[in-house]
Amino acid sequence: LQTVAGEYGGLIAASDDSIFYISGAALRRSSHDGTVDAEYQLDDHHFHSPVLAPGGLLFCVLYNEDDMGDWDEDLGRPTPVTTNEIAALDAQTLQLRHRFGLGLFKDAGQLVVAGDELYACDAGNHRLQVFSFTGEHRRSITGEWRSPVALCCVKGRLYLVERPHPAFPLQGSRLLVLSLQGDLLQVVTHPTEPRAVF
Repeated sequence: LQTVAGEYGGLIAASDDSIFYISGAALRRSSHDGTVDAEYQLDDHHFHSPVLAPGGLLFCVLYNEDDMGDWDEDLGRPTPVTTNEIAALDAQTLQLRHRFGLGLFKDAGQLVVAGDELYACDAGNHRLQVFSFTGEHRRSITGEWRSPVALCCVKGRLYLVERPHPAFPLQGSRLLVLSLQGDLLQVVTHPTEPRAVF
């Protein structure tokens, strides 16, 4: 329908009147015409995986690029970050409300809101972390997966994708359907190419 000018890095979040995205080390909110209405930066930190929640909150993963480990040939990227945490911001002003989860993550991935909870991929620990909107850690979910990096919620079901890994041929080539409590409901693979990567 339209193209919005700007430099967008990674995932975005959107509402009826705003687009939330990362540009360099800044988190930005713009109108649909591309006008930047608010911006937030935190010294020595970067953001990823913005997600909107009820009550005017925007959650993002915070990380410090200086804390990245050495290059891992098997992973094809630096070793996981252990200093990830989550930032909760006011969705209109992008003012920081609170930070939480420090020490719980090893390579935090995508965030998703389901009901009144925030789910976070914790790839390095092979689990999902679940929080209240105020940052209270409610539970960790583990299961028959490794390195969860992508997650979405539709009609009360979580859809999880693993990070592909050369040592684990099925990893990344299946979509796992979970209940909100973490029960495995279904495993989906490509119907004609079982090793195709999601």
